[in-house]
Amino acid sequence: MDQLINYKIDWLSLMCQDVSIIDIMDTFIPDPHREDLLQVWQDRFICSTTMGTVVQLKYDSMLVQIPITSIYESFTTFDPDVLDAFEFAESRFTKMRVDFSGQALDMIRSFGFDVESILNTGVILPHGSCHITRCDHAFDLINYRANFLDDCIDFCNNHHSEASKPRVSCGLPSGLGYSIRTGDQKTLYIGGGASDKCLRIYDKKLQYEQSNKFTSSCPYGTEDDRPDSWIRIELQTRRSLA
Repeated sequence: MDQLINYKIDWLSLMCQDVSIIDIMDTFIPDPHREDLLQVWQDRFICSTTMGTVVQLKYDSMLVQIPITSIYESFTTFDPDVLDAFEFAESRFTKMRVDFSGQALDMIRSFGFDVESILNTGVILPHGSCHITRCDHAFDLINYRANFLDDCIDFCNNHHSEASKPRVSCGLPSGLGYSIRTGDQKTLYIGGGASDKCLRIYDKKLQYEQSNKFTSSCPYGTEDDRPDSWIRIELQTRRSLA
């Protein structure tokens, strides 16, 4: 297998206003797949999140969350067992969050949606508006710089500050916090996972081998033709930086 460097968006979170579930499906999912809406509604789940109590709806790996407070703005009463699925899906809510995992983004790519164009054009919906609240940028090094992760770990360890927590000196007064996960996975984290930006560098080949994904969903090889190395550099951005 040849050397390859590939880029893609691997997570996308949207916060939408005055938008319906049908608007989301019309934007990202072809018409023939809308027939699955009834099953999506039947599998709904009510739970507590950072947005308060929400109704969660999941289509494949795409997750839609609508706060109960927004639902009551559209319906005077809310009884999920009585409410018609299509009436609910056509209603526009003042607040809706949509999360696309890497698997969900691959799904809408397979439908012909150009995910990466969002960086230039934004998300264009038929009604309402939305803004990106999280975007993960993934850079895959296939059979290229196989020692890149080890070199980065060595750099952090060799430039360790004297702070109580591991921090790598990088020209900033307090440096940047980092951590290393070993064992079942091999990952270098730079920055905090809950901050506006976080960098992860990890052995993606090891992750696929441990989950046996090479037999089904690996984009860079098969069970019989695996890459020699696969390092992923993943930049997670949130809020104003997304």
